Amino acid sequence: SLRQDHPFFFRCITFMFFFQIFFGFLFLINSPVAAATDTPPGSDPRVGWVKSFGQNSNGGTYSIIAASDGGSVASGNIKSPPGSSSLYVIKTDTNGNKIWDWTEAGSPYEGYSIIETPDKGYVVVGSSNTTITNGIYLRKLDPVGKTTWTQLFKKGEYYFGNYISSTHDGGFIVAGAVLKNDTSSLSLWDGYTLKTDAEGREQWTGFFKIGRAHV
Repeated sequence: SLRQDHPFFFRCITFMFFFQIFFGFLFLINSPVAAATDTPPGSDPRVGWVKSFGQNSNGGTYSIIAASDGGSVASGNIKSPPGSSSLYVIKTDTNGNKIWDWTEAGSPYEGYSIIETPDKGYVVVGSSNTTITNGIYLRKLDPVGKTTWTQLFKKGEYYFGNYISSTHDGGFIVAGAVLKNDTSSLSLWDGYTLKTDAEGREQWTGFFKIGRAHV
């Protein structure tokens, strides 16, 4: 099997999966999203600047990376209108000022991990926040935040994409998890990997067991 043939690869993917969850919860869960605000100058000499962005609603950031132009890009969700949660991506300059942002009101997807691509664009991976459209979601944005392509895998099933990385062939690999139920009333969380080409088209997938919890 793929797991037996590449045990080190699967251990690395498992580590990345749990690290992404830990890092996101530790630093960025439920970051406030309101009108952009600045920390008053001199309030803390160790802090260069602090900003928050959004649309006067609650939301959260799960992933943030340094961009090649010296700025940063973050992905997460924004709850607007109230009761819904939509994918949110924001690009800032070196001083934390917004260059552009992207969201789709009413979309059921959230962005858990984002990377920069060689063409200075970005690919974000996430999942749906509803049981109707659960699945792994990929969106490619160009350098100015316009959508190049989107892909959805395992729609309607409990698959979650938590971490994405580029591969040497120009494609992408996603680490996530799948929730499966069996007849013994146990919920099984299996690790899941998805390999795609440069356009986000599936090339192969893999499974490995990472835990078992009583319901």
